[in-house]
Amino acid sequence: MGALLAALVAALALAPSAGAFAVFPRFDELASRYAGRPVEVRCYDLDEWHADFPGLSVWGYTAFRGDEPQYVVLAPTTCLYMLWLVVDPNDRLATKLNGPWTRVEMGRGLLALLHESFHMTGDTNESRVECRAVEALPSALDSLGARGAVRESVLAAALAFHRQLPAVYQGGC
Repeated sequence: MGALLAALVAALALAPSAGAFAVFPRFDELASRYAGRPVEVRCYDLDEWHADFPGLSVWGYTAFRGDEPQYVVLAPTTCLYMLWLVVDPNDRLATKLNGPWTRVEMGRGLLALLHESFHMTGDTNESRVECRAVEALPSALDSLGARGAVRESVLAAALAFHRQLPAVYQGGC
């Protein structure tokens, strides 16, 4: 438990940053793979995030300039659980801290990252992008090294979260 927390704290402290966000190369790699182009994923700090979305439940967004996608921004909690998934894809230590809830947040974080990655193709249709993100979940989990029951529970959590989203995100498949 202490080793994972130390790794997460070190990663957050050592992440290259500019302004009020951090960039983690593994997030960029994963997003770029699905976008089919280079993507920068920014993890905003709490102050910056709350300035953009005071009181709203948003997990991430794609910044556009006109019709051109520029970069992805993830909420601080989304980044935390994505970082946890990258560092410990088989949840060896996380369940000792938070139990199944950790896997729920990992699934939600991965779905958000994939969703925004597909926006980076220039597609602004929420349901179509969400469908592509759902379809990409298994291969994304495989690329992160998630296996067995953990892989299946993170996948199930992401799909359950998807089914709870508003209608604008549904029907694109």
